[in-house]
Amino acid sequence: MPQVEVLGEGADPALIGSYSYPRLEKLLQMALKQQVVPDVTQVQNAGGDKKAPGKAPPPKKGAPTAKDEPEAPAEESMYVKEMRDAVRVEKSLLRFRLVQIRNWTNNRLQDTRQQSLNTYKKFDDWIQVAQKTEMDTIEEMCAVIKCAIEEETKIQHELRIKFMDFTVDNSTLNYINPPIPKLEALEQPRNDRFAIPQLANLLDEFENIAAATGDLLQSREMAVLLTNKIKNSVQFGGSGSAVPECWNSFGLADINQMLRNIDAKSTGYVNYRTLMTYIILLKSQVPSAKEISRIEKMFKEAEVDRDTFCQGAFWFDESERSVDRDNAIVFERVKIIKELLWQTHAQNDKMSVAHLATTLGQISQRAKPEDTFSDVLFAQVRI
Repeated sequence: MPQVEVLGEGADPALIGSYSYPRLEKLLQMALKQQVVPDVTQVQNAGGDKKAPGKAPPPKKGAPTAKDEPEAPAEESMYVKEMRDAVRVEKSLLRFRLVQIRNWTNNRLQDTRQQSLNTYKKFDDWIQVAQKTEMDTIEEMCAVIKCAIEEETKIQHELRIKFMDFTVDNSTLNYINPPIPKLEALEQPRNDRFAIPQLANLLDEFENIAAATGDLLQSREMAVLLTNKIKNSVQFGGSGSAVPECWNSFGLADINQMLRNIDAKSTGYVNYRTLMTYIILLKSQVPSAKEISRIEKMFKEAEVDRDTFCQGAFWFDESERSVDRDNAIVFERVKIIKELLWQTHAQNDKMSVAHLATTLGQISQRAKPEDTFSDVLFAQVRI
């Protein structure tokens, strides 16, 4: 049997007309040959003319011989003619049906081949599209990598290629960004109070003088010292040797008025520890008697060291706070203020709580409600 499907030599396999089906034609021919059969009526006649073997009877006298008289053809009956017509019609119908079956089968084979060609074409298109998309995806990833190489930066997020999709997975980090380094601690600049370096420098000067003269300094010498310091601040400035900007306009009369307010009994002497308490807490509110009593009860011992004193909670914790820049180390001005206040009243590495309470109590008696230390220090009317 020939093959079911044959592609013509040199024909385009993508065209449906390039294919033939020889086995189908062969089966049609075989089916048509099955119609060639001997005539039934002829077979029957041939069988009826045959006689048993033997001698033929002698002819009668005077009768013509078989050679002399031709045999007349037998007339076909009406039924034989109808039978032949019926057989001829059935054969034509059978041929028509066979051709119809051949055509239907041929169309089915062509449809199947066309579907397969369309499927293969889709496969080719899919392969080409997939290849192009994958190459585009790789090019996108290469562009990201190239940009990182040219900019000399690291690729933090994970790059992923899944089939034809290129994604940057922001949830997966190749490395963690280090925190932005904080700025150095910087004290908030204010022109109405002393900065920490100014307070520390002024306290050192008073301690050096007190080492020779004691805690009580003459008001005249104190006025000269502060006046010269203000003049130097105006002329030369400096972060540690200067005074607040609002003090630059003070003259000798203002300084004497300030010292007279401290020396309420007009003794001519000023305790530098009291003056430093005013200056350190210049813009803080004067504590009330209740607050001073709370401070005395807060410390269980009569004398405290630096660390114990700095751990205490005071009324000036909020007012003396320094507001710094964003993302900067906090400048612990409150803690340093406590250290300077402890250093002002400390003796032999211990500070007497009662001495501090007495100093604050004397100032509180001279203050009005909600007055600051500056208000008491520069009061125009001596109280």
